[in-house]
Amino acid sequence: MRIMARTAAAAAGVALAITTGLGAANADPSFQPDGADIVGVGSDTTQFALNDLAATYNAAFTGGDIASWDAVNPATGLPGDTIWAVDQDNDGVQDANNETIVRPNGSGAGINHLRLDAACDGTQDSFVDFARSSRARQASDSLCGGVTAGPQVLFLPFALDNMRYASNQNNAAVGSFPGDSAGTNVPDGLTAAQLASIYNCSVDQWSDLNPAWSTALIDAKIPQTGSGTRSAFLAAIGVSAPGTCVDAVQEHDASAVDGNANAIVPFSVGRYNTAVPADASNVKPVKLNTTGFFLSRPLFNVVIDQTPADGTNAGGIRSDLQNLFGDNDVDWGWICSDAAKADIEAAGFIQLDTLDEGEETNPCGLAQ
Repeated sequence: MRIMARTAAAAAGVALAITTGLGAANADPSFQPDGADIVGVGSDTTQFALNDLAATYNAAFTGGDIASWDAVNPATGLPGDTIWAVDQDNDGVQDANNETIVRPNGSGAGINHLRLDAACDGTQDSFVDFARSSRARQASDSLCGGVTAGPQVLFLPFALDNMRYASNQNNAAVGSFPGDSAGTNVPDGLTAAQLASIYNCSVDQWSDLNPAWSTALIDAKIPQTGSGTRSAFLAAIGVSAPGTCVDAVQEHDASAVDGNANAIVPFSVGRYNTAVPADASNVKPVKLNTTGFFLSRPLFNVVIDQTPADGTNAGGIRSDLQNLFGDNDVDWGWICSDAAKADIEAAGFIQLDTLDEGEETNPCGLAQ
């Protein structure tokens, strides 16, 4: 049952479409998902890619549709609102038992909701079918309530993204970004070791890193807790947790550093290229470093492993999810096909090759 009608290709969600300067991206499902649909939540990094992939997939196939909810409200930009994730029993009523949830904001939040199981007895209490993730598997992903029990998950890679750090850039006013001429004191070419000193708060000023640099105080920002970008960045610079001098901000929100000459924040290159607008002179309000720190990372969709006892052997993924994302054998899903490539590239990412195409490190659709 559909509570709201939808067109074959949902060009814009029920909320405001995100304008990027490179076109519009789909935002949130344009229909009320029901129990037959494939519902996803989680990563801000991959939300636009999955929204556009959903529109392509849903237009091409009948049966269960992909319904991918953004990490934050696409109309307000605010996190933590309540969404009717799925009408699981198709009765047109918002049931409190997980049908209506607090919108998961980030990879970790999405994975935690996917694995929601208060009893840790392997019973999946969540009605979410997959979680978007911009981080790889962590040791805690094999635990439930601190022990090896409960619903286990598999990470299915589909694309590559790059990460750098962002700082302010002079630009004319554009969209919600006021024009500024503050420039930046953030040096280009910071290394992972220098970033570690910044994010563990062992340095205060740029000149602590190099006497030739500004004596202004560093204003380090990092994505919110649960962000895959946060986790991947901290792991890359060798910092277990940010120091008290670091402020948490919504990931990939360029306004966190816009107009601030001393602000620095890790940023997805794909999201920067596609979702940060430019002024009439094609100047964006923030810029990315061109040398120094650089991280290439795989992007994943995470699903419940229905047969965790057999490890990564085949057969542990629900058939509709297997057809979409791949499995824990040599088979790969629709998201690894040529039909999905354009949407992945339009989101600023690189589609992974499959084992059939010779990829060995991170084959598309092969579970980790």
